Amino acid sequence: MGGVDITQGILLAFAALLEIPIAMILLSRVLGRKANRLANIVASVITIGFVVGGGSAYLHCYFFAAVEVACMLVVIWWSWKWPRPAEKR
Repeated sequence: MGGVDITQGILLAFAALLEIPIAMILLSRVLGRKANRLANIVASVITIGFVVGGGSAYLHCYFFAAVEVACMLVVIWWSWKWPRPAEKR
């Protein structure tokens, strides 16, 4: 693919990257507040890097990447602004 040999190691790395958003669904329910904030921010940054760095030059890929990056930026913003339990509205 594009002159790059697709090995089992590369496939495993991509599979692990694709599992990050899925794992975050569970982790967001079981982690404490501080760990959850950090995990959401780190996972979103990794996902943005993967989406931006792994895309292709097709319009549909640009569309999907834009939507995913926008969603990850919202997750980062929400995680950063997450109120302390005493500050809940």
